[in-house]
Amino acid sequence: AFIPAIVLVAATLVFGRFFCGWACPLGVTFDATDKWLGPRKRDDSVERLKWKPVKYAVLVVALVAAYFEANVAGWLDPLSFATKLYSLALLPAAEFASRLALLGLKPLPVLGNVADTVYSMLKTSVYSPEQPRYSGMLAVFLIYLAVALLVFLNRRFWCRFLCPAGATLALLSRFSIIRRRVDFEKCVRCKKCERDCRMGAITGGGLEGYRGECVE
Repeated sequence: AFIPAIVLVAATLVFGRFFCGWACPLGVTFDATDKWLGPRKRDDSVERLKWKPVKYAVLVVALVAAYFEANVAGWLDPLSFATKLYSLALLPAAEFASRLALLGLKPLPVLGNVADTVYSMLKTSVYSPEQPRYSGMLAVFLIYLAVALLVFLNRRFWCRFLCPAGATLALLSRFSIIRRRVDFEKCVRCKKCERDCRMGAITGGGLEGYRGECVE
């Protein structure tokens, strides 16, 4: 059961905090909603430094709660939360919306036949026998929406300041073999990398950065 975690730890010690930038399903979901909700022109180098330690405090709380057998990590771990978000909220909502749309098209002359065919196919291969409803599905969605709206403070706010898994990987990636390096002679100090970095990890006009925050 620990093999996936051991592999991730080993990979992080080599490649740095790559998981948060390239593999985390919750991170890519925030990327999508950040792009949709967030300001179109922004400077992501504006960093709330006083908030950086918060994710380490959240990590400690999750570990202490786990010691006392309280499932706090089930709500704070990005993989667990992404699973809840998609399975309890988004997929049932998508099934409900698609059913409603296809049934609404059925009375139409031409589109009705197509909608009926698609609906029959989905009903036998994709849809649940009954529309899925889960206790807590609205709560899961509202929690995600509340965190997603923090994009108006910083892009990927969860990943930067709250995620306990991100905090763990940030600590490990401080010792990674592969890391961001800048050629001082070729850098033109345009600060584009500093403005665009999703994690606010680049400083000093592009020449410096926060070890452990870079997601490569």
